[in-house]
Amino acid sequence: MTSAEQGRRQRALAELTATAASPDGLVEATVGAFGDLRELDLDPRHHRSRDATALAATILATVRAATSTAAIAACEVLAPDLPPDLDPAEADLLFGPALHALDHPGPAGPVADSRPVIGAGLDEDRWRHLLTALRERVRAATATADSADGLLTATVSGRGELLDLWLDQRIYRTSDARRLAEGITGTVRAAIESVRADIRADLTDLLDGRTPRA
Repeated sequence: MTSAEQGRRQRALAELTATAASPDGLVEATVGAFGDLRELDLDPRHHRSRDATALAATILATVRAATSTAAIAACEVLAPDLPPDLDPAEADLLFGPALHALDHPGPAGPVADSRPVIGAGLDEDRWRHLLTALRERVRAATATADSADGLLTATVSGRGELLDLWLDQRIYRTSDARRLAEGITGTVRAAIESVRADIRADLTDLLDGRTPRA
């Protein structure tokens, strides 16, 4: 894969979004290629139930539905760089393309041209070790963030997928659905930024020959 091809696919992934709605139509979620929450819409009618636990479960299910759709679309973008007949639910969209290229070099040789700048100059064995170690770190990583008012808590995976959401019953003290949706989205994004900061630190450690933190 040339640098130009890599750039086109990365731009396509960056722009890719998928949207899903809950069966009752009260929740709509839009995520990016890796399941990171981009936008959340709550119908004001959600306030009628006054059940924060049920609302959190509905939001989680809707985000996961959007994430599944995004994974299928992302696999289509990266299809030339992934093993054939790969289940989108099991696809490693972050590290799979580079690892696949290492294991199946094309006529132009190994993957030197497809590496990001941070991987330039590493030999193939070191590059494979770096990618594999970081992939395992991402799989194991999670981060949790709380809203400033303490009414929301979100936990995300190393990829940025929403794993858990807790809503305090006191959210129903106001009927402002837009404000609540923005608060949830902001809390999820804070968790994503936290986990990404940890992964960036781990990448620096790996490149410097240090063992990443537990």
